[in-house]
Amino acid sequence: MSWCWILFSGLLLSELDASPRGVVLEALEFDITSEHQLLHHDGPTLVNPGNRWNEPEWSQGRPYVVPFSHDGGKDARLTGKLKLRVSGVAPGSEIRLRGLSHEPGFNVDGQLIVPVDAPAGTNSDERIVEATMRAMAPVGSKVRKIRDSIVWFAEVRPIGNEEISKHDLGSTGPLVGYILRGKPKLADEARGTVTARRLDIAVERYTVAHDNAGDNPSSLAVVAELVGRIGKHYLPTRHYEAEGAWNVPETWTMSPPGASCFSIITYTINVLNMIGQEGEFELVTYTARQNAPEKAVIGSLGEPPVRQSTWNDTWQLFLADDRNTRLGQVGGLGGMNFYEAVLRYKHGGQTYFMPGGTSRVYTNPDDILRVFRTMVWAKYDNRKNEWKVMRVVHTYVQPGGGSPRGVDVSAVNAVTD
Repeated sequence: MSWCWILFSGLLLSELDASPRGVVLEALEFDITSEHQLLHHDGPTLVNPGNRWNEPEWSQGRPYVVPFSHDGGKDARLTGKLKLRVSGVAPGSEIRLRGLSHEPGFNVDGQLIVPVDAPAGTNSDERIVEATMRAMAPVGSKVRKIRDSIVWFAEVRPIGNEEISKHDLGSTGPLVGYILRGKPKLADEARGTVTARRLDIAVERYTVAHDNAGDNPSSLAVVAELVGRIGKHYLPTRHYEAEGAWNVPETWTMSPPGASCFSIITYTINVLNMIGQEGEFELVTYTARQNAPEKAVIGSLGEPPVRQSTWNDTWQLFLADDRNTRLGQVGGLGGMNFYEAVLRYKHGGQTYFMPGGTSRVYTNPDDILRVFRTMVWAKYDNRKNEWKVMRVVHTYVQPGGGSPRGVDVSAVNAVTD
């Protein structure tokens, strides 16, 4: 909180004795109306969320607050409703309200006119009233978690009376909010169900990627950084799908560490959905066919596996990667793939392709094939418990060479803010 706010709130507190006897204002609840209204309770695990929250963020006497998520942006402001119990205040009186906080986006104000009729079931002097509140400053564009209290003050101006009384209404909170790129996507699906625990993870991952993507990074640069960081550990035999991919980080401490490219991209998309990242992104698997090995096509060599019989052996068609002991050449063991799982990202009128387990960004899907070394026929070696290259169909990258670098994301101008 700035010094000017501290002095202002201190001034209000010093004048509370001006309140006339019999005037009572009591804060009952604060409900944020500009939030996404998607939060669910945390479940027993990341994969199993609880039921939806259906309560205001703060209610008097309740021992917990309800977390919320909210759009970020240079002009994005929090709005809400403050419910009060009012007595000893004449109908028609004006009540001006202000909420102050160390968090700039939580500083709010509003006003109301005390209604004439008292609600049924209350004494004739009591009113339950509601004021619409609006933040005095935007929450900003930075993706983050915020946590702070709001201290409430009120000024009552009776109708036809210039005398103003000042009241301290106490505090609400600390409120817990998540400032995101936009409304979480696929929130009606199990993989996209919004919980505080998932938001904590998504905000942390996104923030690290943003902070390491350079000054004023583009959305593309942040997404590419996120894919590269999540794909740091690659292990094709450990596989997760849909909501199960939330558990990919647990594989980073396993022996050996890592998860499949499919799992890496699925987890990345889960994070981007939770953040409400702009643009369209989806997981697509790319492969190639024997008769056109340099042309990337959507699909898999394993649906069904492509096989041929040679002498007394059965060979199978694969795409061999760097893990092969001879970089995909004859006699090499292991490193066999049916496809490459790719994050296909559409934004700003352009389509980008980011292979899982790499830091590459391409605009031509054919370049994806060059994350592999070769297309090969291989047979299973029972003594080595591995597939062995028997014949090379096509070489994508010669020994000593590397995959194309692709797009220089630092040169993309559209910033995330």
